[in-house]
Amino acid sequence: MKRLQLIQELFKLTAFDTYLEIGCYRGRTFFPVEAKRKIAVDPFFHLLFKKDAVIWVFKSFKNIRNRYFELESDRFFKEKQSFLNSISPIDVALIDGLHTFETSLNDVLNTLSYLNRKGVIVMHDCYPPNKAAALATKHFPTKAEQEAVGGWTGAWCGDVWKTIVYLRRAHSDLLSTCVIDTDNGLGIVRFKTNITGNTLLLNTDLYAEIDSMTYDDLISDLKGLLDLQPKSYAFDLIKEVISGVNANE
Repeated sequence: MKRLQLIQELFKLTAFDTYLEIGCYRGRTFFPVEAKRKIAVDPFFHLLFKKDAVIWVFKSFKNIRNRYFELESDRFFKEKQSFLNSISPIDVALIDGLHTFETSLNDVLNTLSYLNRKGVIVMHDCYPPNKAAALATKHFPTKAEQEAVGGWTGAWCGDVWKTIVYLRRAHSDLLSTCVIDTDNGLGIVRFKTNITGNTLLLNTDLYAEIDSMTYDDLISDLKGLLDLQPKSYAFDLIKEVISGVNANE
């Protein structure tokens, strides 16, 4: 089960209606999702994006209500607080923006401020298939970086996986966090309990410790660091979410 199918099932089988996607690009995941309210955030939507948007309105009229924000995610959360408050809570969010530890962690922490207490954050690229794909760099790897790492195939997950490690260590009492072994690793972040006060302030010492970790560190302890789950767990997750939503009604 890949990210689109998982997200679609969550909307299909619950009363969820609000979807946020960070890192939309051409909208290959965003447009097919059937949700009442959808928000796309990306600093550089693809040049064909407007044409694609029109096409998808005809495929599903729900897309006519989509909102698009051509902003870096940090700016979106900083500048669009009134909008976010007006549409919150967010029921399901896909974090698939810049593939760095810093950006992905910020995206998750910011999204949690608006997430439905029974909602789900899905993170893409949390289990890189090889060392080259896990190359830690500030932007998409340069040609020199690709050549230096060896084994480059064009797939880049970056060090998004470190965000899962951070959340599991810093907020295990508040969040249920794991990675499903599918689609380059789907990170799952959900609330255990309500978050209050400043409990999500960044722990800079822990951040620095995790930032220094390597792909070899990850591979040596997949279960401990990511709580890596088999593909079949996606179905268990959906059942758990449905049960939680129904219990809240």
